[in-house]
Amino acid sequence: MSGLFVLYLTAKVIVSPIEATAAMFKNIAQGEGDLTQRIRIRNQDEVGELGRWFNVFIERVQSIVVDMNQSSLSLKSASENLSGNAQLIANNSENMSQKTDAVMTHTNESSENLGTISAGAEEMSSMMMVVAAAVEELSASISQVSHNCEKETEMTGKASIAAVETVGQHPKCTTRQQFKVYHF
Repeated sequence: MSGLFVLYLTAKVIVSPIEATAAMFKNIAQGEGDLTQRIRIRNQDEVGELGRWFNVFIERVQSIVVDMNQSSLSLKSASENLSGNAQLIANNSENMSQKTDAVMTHTNESSENLGTISAGAEEMSSMMMVVAAAVEELSASISQVSHNCEKETEMTGKASIAAVETVGQHPKCTTRQQFKVYHF
């Protein structure tokens, strides 16, 4: 019986850590494993070595999961910021579109006003041309009147000289003083 007892103890020492390791693998494989749990290593034999390496493996998996969780949180935060920025850009774009519409409306109104001003300027330019032509005609008329006045003055002067000469030949008029000569 003592052989059976030794066999039982040996099996217990070997099988127990293997069963604990298998239970942890099963727990992790089914998705309910606690990655903070580790296998207790009681022996320094091959089964203990297997448990130690299993613990190292679980630590790395836990580290990867923690890093992925942190990255996921960072990604979520960045996504929320990006979503907020996209909404802000959309709002600013809408605002910019409204302002662009207002500028276009004012530009069209200004263009219409400039068209009215331009038409007024063209009309004024036409009127100025008519006035300039009338002034030129008036200037020509004044020049003609001035020329006619000069001729009349010359003719009056000649008539006055002729009158003086005629009076000088008249027997009753002996001096020039008796006859008034008008010069223009």
